[in-house]
Amino acid sequence: MAGEDARGTDPVDSRQRASRGHTAAKAPMTLEEAERIERQYDRGTLDLSLPGTEEIVAEAHRVRLRAELWGAHKSDDRRRQAKGTVVVVCAFIVITVVGLVACLAVAY
Repeated sequence: MAGEDARGTDPVDSRQRASRGHTAAKAPMTLEEAERIERQYDRGTLDLSLPGTEEIVAEAHRVRLRAELWGAHKSDDRRRQAKGTVVVVCAFIVITVVGLVACLAVAY
């Protein structure tokens, strides 16, 4: 077809899809990028009037808070400790419910 590039796609058609909100998947923001964006936001060097800037700042804030809460890396001790705590609490709840049901079953 006329207007196709080497990959066989129409560049005009791909621009129209991108302008309608059909953009390619983006890579997740790293902690270092999030910290840099937040530093620039705190200094006031980001232009918040540009479209999408506030969403990027909000995502940077979420990434940094998630890293503070769960740890920056999957091998972080805070993640392992949080998972262990959740497992222990769930096991305690299951044992308590099973014990109460068993007591009620024996009583009647």
